Amino acid sequence: MPGIARVYQHVTPKMEQRVSDVLEARWDGSLLALDANERETLVGLLPHLGPVIADSEGNQAA
Repeated sequence: MPGIARVYQHVTPKMEQRVSDVLEARWDGSLLALDANERETLVGLLPHLGPVIADSEGNQAA
């Protein structure tokens, strides 16, 4: 887009990690906000998310 070329060239590895951490926390929070039926439906559509959801639930309990 004109006017914003090269605006983000100054992003440091630490900044990239922070963005990644925040996005992961948002994802985990989204999964945990689902009720049991919603989680079951999601896993039915995307079976590979079963272990991801179980891991998020385990991390919440810890």
